[in-house]
Amino acid sequence: MQDNQNFRDQVIDLVRRIPPGRIVSYGQIARVLGRSRASRVVGGFLSQLPPTDSTTPWHRVVNREGGISHRRDPFSNRDPVEVQRELLQKEGLQCGLDGHFALAEYGMSDDEIRQLFEAEMLELVDLENQIIGIAPRPKVRQENLLHRGVGILCWNSKGELYVHQRTASKDLFPSYFDMMVGGALEAGELYETAALREVREELGIGDVEIRYLLETLYEGPLNRSWIQLFEVTWDGPVVWQAEEICWGRWMPFAEVLDWINEVQIVPDGRHVFQDYLKTRE
Repeated sequence: MQDNQNFRDQVIDLVRRIPPGRIVSYGQIARVLGRSRASRVVGGFLSQLPPTDSTTPWHRVVNREGGISHRRDPFSNRDPVEVQRELLQKEGLQCGLDGHFALAEYGMSDDEIRQLFEAEMLELVDLENQIIGIAPRPKVRQENLLHRGVGILCWNSKGELYVHQRTASKDLFPSYFDMMVGGALEAGELYETAALREVREELGIGDVEIRYLLETLYEGPLNRSWIQLFEVTWDGPVVWQAEEICWGRWMPFAEVLDWINEVQIVPDGRHVFQDYLKTRE
């Protein structure tokens, strides 16, 4: 019951952040909040809002086709579909001849919805890697909550691995070295999508094929996460993300095996890499 109540509060909070003149679908809200199969639950929460609630713009939420779903109001004789259509039209949205509002024109993308939060939201999972909710990144760090993450090994065609040093401004393991790039999954994000985002953001790697390697659970005193490891091959230029990386270079694999015992490696990265080495035995 507590998890369901928490999810309801998250739904209402998110809907209250949707700006005038924009719409989102029930499915988008569920997906961004880490409950991709709970679109009907989202609709149920909104349908249960009291008629006196003037702070939650429920009318800005539509179905996946831009259609309006019925919302009962026992204190009004007006058709709820007519009410929602009227409220949206007052905000400048035009209803199509089919009675739908164009999500392509007025809808928000998942990324735009995530940006409505004041802090980056991460998915929380249990020991079976099942999603149980979301939380702001600072809360995840402060309370060491179990979440999802990715790691990506970046090779070139010579078989060299790109290694790097994290900046001193990182919130976790500042100035440590690593053999992979990676990070936490944002709410509603798939592992593979997150992996492609991380290599693009941290190393400037563009269109590239990404390959899944393994999944592992890391439970450390400062970070707990279900991590999926991927790999890419890239011979193009490497462009660091200045906030993330302060040094890096291509390194022959045999040299990497010695190097990781000579420098301070991020603990979760070392854990994942050790699991990876077992697959090469």
